[in-house]
Amino acid sequence: MFVARGDVFTAPIEHGLTRNLTQSSGAHDRGAAWSPDGKQIAFISDRSGEDEIYLVEQDGRGEQGEQDKPRKLTEGLKSMLFNLRWSPDGRRLAFSDKYGKLHVLTVVNKRILEAADERHGLLHDFAWSPCGQHLAIVLSE
Repeated sequence: MFVARGDVFTAPIEHGLTRNLTQSSGAHDRGAAWSPDGKQIAFISDRSGEDEIYLVEQDGRGEQGEQDKPRKLTEGLKSMLFNLRWSPDGRRLAFSDKYGKLHVLTVVNKRILEAADERHGLLHDFAWSPCGQHLAIVLSE
């Protein structure tokens, strides 16, 4: 998987076609991350006018086998988003914003929890625990 020219692509290791999963000529898709089971890709996009988080099937196909449209997971965040990271169980996504806040999004119900606030700049240094129940975070003093 890679991001180029504002779109998210998948490419096979040996044989097959490269697929453009987002086909969003009017938007900037970025920060893509594979789900732990490899079936979905989460990414950040400004296609609604503000950065939001979207989810798309990795094969580009929906339930009926047609081209899948990315599913919007967030609404109204009104901030530039960064550092999209899946929990090991694939149930949650952690991400930060330009205000230094760390958020946790539950994928199934789209609920967002503010987990931390870095008051002195962007928050880049965080990681999920192996069990997926905790986040390790580095904050300044």
